[in-house]
Amino acid sequence: MVGNPTNVVLCEGFSINYLVFSAYTVFPFIACSIAGFIGLWLQFHKEHIPHTVTATTVDPRSALLDPLGAIAGSVWLLVTLILITGTGFAGMSFTGHC
Repeated sequence: MVGNPTNVVLCEGFSINYLVFSAYTVFPFIACSIAGFIGLWLQFHKEHIPHTVTATTVDPRSALLDPLGAIAGSVWLLVTLILITGTGFAGMSFTGHC
């Protein structure tokens, strides 16, 4: 079972299949998403959403304040993602007990 603790407790406590639980919650999710979109559109459509958007031409290299730091951060992010993905496939877990 995956999800937030409330969903896990409900599914486990009442022996509900998670697929059935998801089927019952998908329609309220869609309804809330549509209602939220309509509410935001009604509130912001007149003055905050422009009719046309013009793309600016900015050189990405000139926007960087620390190019070496950006490269180092990107390398560390890539190494971290590879390690997390690799240890997941290898069956290793680093949430051990103290």
